Amino acid sequence: MSKKFNNTLEEALTEYWVNYVGWGRATRAEYWWAVLFYSVLAGGVMEIVSPNLLSPLWTMVTLVPGICLAARRLHDTGRSYWNVCWALLPFVGWIILLVFMCQKGSTTTNKFGPARLKK
Repeated sequence: MSKKFNNTLEEALTEYWVNYVGWGRATRAEYWWAVLFYSVLAGGVMEIVSPNLLSPLWTMVTLVPGICLAARRLHDTGRSYWNVCWALLPFVGWIILLVFMCQKGSTTTNKFGPARLKK
C-alpha cells in the first residue's frame, strides 16, 4: 500500500528526492509544491549567486527527478508516463501537459497504484 500524502511542502520535497526512482502516483499538491519551490530556488537564488556555474549543474541534478515527478503526476490522472513527451512540442505540447498536470487525480486505485490523498 502506498503512503498517503498530507499536502505539505516538506513532504512534497522529500517525495521529490526519495521517490524519484520509484513509480506510482503524485498528487497535484505534491507536484505543484515541488515545481513552485524549485522554480523559485532556481529562478531566484541561482541567478543571483552564480548563474554561469550553478544553473547547468542544477539542471543536471534535477532533470531526472523532475521528469519522474511529472510521470507520477500523470499516473495519478490515469495517464501513461509517455505523455511527458508532449513537453517536446513547443507551446501546444506545454499547454496540453499543463492541463494534464492541473487535472484532479483519480480518488480510487488505478493501474498505477492506490490513491495518495488522505480522505
